[in-house]
Amino acid sequence: MDREIAPDAQANFAEDFWQYRQRQPFPWQLEAARKLGESWPSICYVNLGTGCGKTSIVDVWHTCSRRRRLIYVINRRVVVDSVFDYAQKLPVKVHMLRGGLSPDQKSDWWLYPEGRQVLVSTIDQVGSALLGQAYGHGTKAAPVLQGLVGTDAVWVLDEAHLETPFAKTLIQCQQAGADIDIVLMSATPEALPSAMTVIKLTDADEQHEVLAKRLRPDRIKRTQVEGKGPVALAKEAKRLRSEEGSAIVLIVCNTVATARKTFTLLNSGEDEAVLITGRVRPADRDRQLEFLIPRIGSGTRIPGQARAPLYVVATSAIEVGADFDCDALVSEKCKCNPASQTQREGRVNRLGELDYAPVSILAAESKFIPKTPIPPLWLPADLSVKFDPDPWLHGYDVKLNTVNVVWRKDLPPLAQDQEEYFEALPIMSTEAMPVPWYSFHEWIGDRPKVIMDRGTVVVPSEYGGADEWGWDAEATEPVEDVADIPGVRVRLSEDAPVPEGMIVKEFLEDHLRVAYSRRRQLSLGYTAVLLSKHLNSVGMEAAALAADLGFDPALFERAGRLHDIGKADEAFQLLLGGDEKRKLAKSDPATQMSPTIAGVPKGWRHEFASMQHIIGRRDPLLVYLVGTHHGHGRPWFPSPHETPIEWVELVLSLRKKYSPWALAAMEAVLRIADWRVSMRGE
Repeated sequence: MDREIAPDAQANFAEDFWQYRQRQPFPWQLEAARKLGESWPSICYVNLGTGCGKTSIVDVWHTCSRRRRLIYVINRRVVVDSVFDYAQKLPVKVHMLRGGLSPDQKSDWWLYPEGRQVLVSTIDQVGSALLGQAYGHGTKAAPVLQGLVGTDAVWVLDEAHLETPFAKTLIQCQQAGADIDIVLMSATPEALPSAMTVIKLTDADEQHEVLAKRLRPDRIKRTQVEGKGPVALAKEAKRLRSEEGSAIVLIVCNTVATARKTFTLLNSGEDEAVLITGRVRPADRDRQLEFLIPRIGSGTRIPGQARAPLYVVATSAIEVGADFDCDALVSEKCKCNPASQTQREGRVNRLGELDYAPVSILAAESKFIPKTPIPPLWLPADLSVKFDPDPWLHGYDVKLNTVNVVWRKDLPPLAQDQEEYFEALPIMSTEAMPVPWYSFHEWIGDRPKVIMDRGTVVVPSEYGGADEWGWDAEATEPVEDVADIPGVRVRLSEDAPVPEGMIVKEFLEDHLRVAYSRRRQLSLGYTAVLLSKHLNSVGMEAAALAADLGFDPALFERAGRLHDIGKADEAFQLLLGGDEKRKLAKSDPATQMSPTIAGVPKGWRHEFASMQHIIGRRDPLLVYLVGTHHGHGRPWFPSPHETPIEWVELVLSLRKKYSPWALAAMEAVLRIADWRVSMRGE
């Protein structure tokens, strides 16, 4: 983009930081503004410990980068939420992209890409979009999202040392033509290329009034303790409570089994304990965090007031999670990854408010086997073809495969009913619990189950297998069904009243009643719209948006005026209720005819007809934009169309000339213009 960066980026950053954060920046933040403001590199590393404020890279981008979008990625839902809250203080549009958001929470950021935006996301959501798959969106919408996240953007990957497969994928996409800058952030980085720009603490940070307390080496007091296993862990946690006076004691175990047993020992009598593992549904995790953050979050200590005692038993899932600040730590030793110990210790005395936090390290109960290094996977040759992007997002190791388990209380037993059931109540990621495949396979045995796409399995609630703390193969009580989303979709009994603001549909021959909220539609679709008016409006809208985004407005105006000329087809006009003198772009539902009577073949695409009118006679890029403006033809059109070889050659030549991301970004301009005009009823 053409946003001007003033010569003195450091001074501008300090001024902006004070305006939006009401505090002076740390020395490293000023140095980052100076380095990145002079020349933002294509890739850099932010190497900072916990509590040093590395989320402020959002502020650095706002002042020092010309890029239109900042895409902040971290693979922990709760951190996505906190970064979203942090970024909202800036005068830019901020959007949250993560699985499990209900339809009324989801953002339409892609409709207005010309403004500066911060997108805060998990790897699955935005990473799949970068690879042309776009979880949570239809196949036809995928190119729009791919083009926007793959161009004119700064990607920030937080805790990059835990997400090396995706870091490698980001770099590969950049090398393959994605117009993005990459910022990798971690307190415990792997070996870095010598040529990479690195942002780290300065000497002045060591002396800074605030940071010095957080960085001082005596912030924790580390002790090796004899013993191993749940009994020893629980005993040491109780000792820290009684002898050290530590109210909030964190116990981190290397395995879920050890954590479960330790939790059982501590969560008895008058003691209160919670359990945090990675084998939990996001819906349950959100409830846990609502309880935990006010009690153990950073900044919750009140001088002169004791905290309510609590044992927090966890696995390594705690290492990168919410901004927790406990009083003491008991940890199993993790020989295979010293960085894990650093991350665990970052959850105690985080702000340096205590004189010290005691840290007790015990031997591990079981042998911990390091992960086998995963070689980089080369990008698929064609990112427009549907494929499973998981290996490029998270790496591939068959020993670490997981299955997402969903529990439903009213799962139809018959396969012929299940398709309609899941159309009425599609699975939300908030319901899905990641479970190791070997554990699930042993637990499920030969019992019936429903296997969905992307490694998701749905089982009846009465099977058990989990409690409020997550996966437990020994649990026999029915598992709570969390498919209902208040205010968005709710299953109703036969005589239950319909909630205000919702409407009801019945499924499975009236045996399933679902109340759901009205969703905003991209097309109003209530009145007829003349074809000439629609073409003119889309042409003007596309030209204006193209100019804002730095593309040729004249090209896009022509594309807008030609994109729907295939709708002039005689049979299609009969379908819409138009005629030779009054050609329509949108039909009036009262006059619309059935496709069979109108003579429109099943699956016929008007954009295919539009493309046929101009291929070979217009600029190839203009032809491409017209032919792909509904997400088909990349390069193949669906049946009954026979895709001409000239079209395939045109598509392949444009991909070679541009890149998958640049080409998709140009597709997005025309498609967004078309959507905007339709939303206005034009």
